[in-house]
Amino acid sequence: MNLKNVILYCGIIVMAIACASQKNQPPKLLMEMSRSSCMGVCPVYIMQIYDNGLVQLVGEKNIEQIGTYKAMLTSEELIALKKQFDEIDFFTLEDEYVKRVSDLPTTYISYTLGDQTKRIKDYYGAPEGLKNLENYIQNYLKELKWDSTEEVENE
Repeated sequence: MNLKNVILYCGIIVMAIACASQKNQPPKLLMEMSRSSCMGVCPVYIMQIYDNGLVQLVGEKNIEQIGTYKAMLTSEELIALKKQFDEIDFFTLEDEYVKRVSDLPTTYISYTLGDQTKRIKDYYGAPEGLKNLENYIQNYLKELKWDSTEEVENE
């Protein structure tokens, strides 16, 4: 075997190892949204969506899904979600929207694109585009097929 073939084979092996290691990478968090409680019946939950479409939900109260659940977004739904963030130019929004009012839930929403992550606190006074994005994401609570990830105890 000549040196040229050895280099070629080594290059193929390195590329194969690199491709295999990329497939074994854990999914990366794309966005997270949480809602806090209020004096009324506000839903309290944390929803995380990963770049592979995995959606994890922890429902605390005033929500149909109490406990830990998971669902999947299709690639088309994932693209549509990213488009929602892009359309409101998420990274240029303020870090928080807070006014002196009482008894409202607080929404925290974060989004990661590449190496850039932004987290916004929305208590009151957010622009319409951000409120629409929050509602878009909250609609997943009704639209997705949720599977409980908690084990059922034997009695």
